[in-house]
Amino acid sequence: MTCSITIETAQTGHLADLAILCDALGYPAPAPQLATRLARLNRHPDHRLYLALSPERTVGWIHLVYTLRLTSAPYVEIAGLVVDSAYRSRGVGRQLIARAHLWAAQRQATQLRVRCQSDRQQAHRFYRANGFCEIKQQQVFSLPLTS
Repeated sequence: MTCSITIETAQTGHLADLAILCDALGYPAPAPQLATRLARLNRHPDHRLYLALSPERTVGWIHLVYTLRLTSAPYVEIAGLVVDSAYRSRGVGRQLIARAHLWAAQRQATQLRVRCQSDRQQAHRFYRANGFCEIKQQQVFSLPLTS
């Protein structure tokens, strides 16, 4: 069963819904922090945050990053994608992926990529069902920077 949604670029009026969805994805952040992040993303030409909007509220989002690497042709990476649990399996994620395809094509990217935590099996199935294939496994390392 599909649902009627529209896809739009994220604006500050959607912060409360964004906070709920970030929390559902496992990355809680207060609305003021999200406001700062969203403002920076919206000013950056290589980032795009699209929302899936039902008539009542925001039910999903996808964050895209146009990526340049010395070792590969340009690609667009999905930096995050989440759909409200009540709207999953209703075509929302597929519509967000379709919008990502369009934005990537406009940027002349050669492919769409996504990194996904190894324990998110449902997400793996979703990406495979939408034409993605696994190309490698990796570990992510972080070095905190202090000022």
